[in-house]
Amino acid sequence: MTEAEIIGKAQAGDVHSFEALYDRHKRRIFSLCLRMTRNYAQAEDFTQEAFLQLHRKIAEHRADASAKERFARGLTGRGFGTATRRQP
Repeated sequence: MTEAEIIGKAQAGDVHSFEALYDRHKRRIFSLCLRMTRNYAQAEDFTQEAFLQLHRKIAEHRADASAKERFARGLTGRGFGTATRRQP
């Protein structure tokens, strides 16, 4: 199943499709968050927030944008600012 098909089903409310998105992207998103924060617990929090944000806004997701692009926009828009403010 292509990512576009998975996103389409997730937009229709299919929980299993959103789980498939999570399984496809969780490691990469966590790695990005860990590089941003250099803190394991914060990286876990940001990863969870990224997926929550995607879940809340999945209906707004453009068909021509990959989940990877969506995560990147969400993390750079919110994550980097929050991560730098939390750092001592």
